[in-house]
Amino acid sequence: MRNKGEVILLRRSWKEGKPLKGFIDSQDNSKWLYHIDPMGGIFFTDNRNAKEYFQVRNAVLQSIWHMGMELKKKHFFKL
Repeated sequence: MRNKGEVILLRRSWKEGKPLKGFIDSQDNSKWLYHIDPMGGIFFTDNRNAKEYFQVRNAVLQSIWHMGMELKKKHFFKL
């Protein structure tokens, strides 16, 4: 992933609780895929980044699901 194991926190306005426009505009979208939102979840500054993140996440989840099904098959139907 592009975040390279670093945690980048989203900066929010203390008064309104909304993401700071200046912070979002100053970010290099090619460097960071997502920001961790202190209110919970993740925050994307660009829809292309969100699409890339969800494609990777879905591929990982499908791989884990497949591995689980293979292990169940081996367990219940020993050859």
